[in-house]
Amino acid sequence: MAFQHRLDQAALEAVMALTELVDASLLFEFGDEYASIGNIQEPKWRVRTLLMKLESDRKNGTDYFSTKFHAKVESIFSGLPKPKEYGPFTRDDLPLLFTASEVQQFALEQARQQGLQHARRKAIYEKLHPETRQGSKGGWHNNKTENLETDNMSVSSYAADAAKAVGETERTVRTDTWE
Repeated sequence: MAFQHRLDQAALEAVMALTELVDASLLFEFGDEYASIGNIQEPKWRVRTLLMKLESDRKNGTDYFSTKFHAKVESIFSGLPKPKEYGPFTRDDLPLLFTASEVQQFALEQARQQGLQHARRKAIYEKLHPETRQGSKGGWHNNKTENLETDNMSVSSYAADAAKAVGETERTVRTDTWE
């Protein structure tokens, strides 16, 4: 049992050391641009946020973060004495540094931030495209009693536009904005 505990502790220390190495390297190379990625100013959170964004770019075929940070992250991980890929590190090793309550608190904060961002974006979108608001002419209406000039709106709903912009489903955007 004591031997297993030492192995677990050694693995945890190795993950923490690599996390701090990645964080220091990115802070040195990109400074405030990297430091402002996460809203929690602790190395493990910054590294987790960036690596998850890079994984998201890879999965979705986007390049919001990949163009800037991917090459540096790849060089850090491939330059290790025992090279490894950052995807499995993010998925398998990095979670060892977080307690369940930290993860839960972070998830709640992220959901709150995302909801606020969607609310701000939706308000702007509806100012630009008032016809997309629910209850407005051109929004949801009864086609039998109202004779509108256009039955098909040329502007998509906020949920459709936001889903396309941020790589989520329309249902997720609707849930986040309480539509």
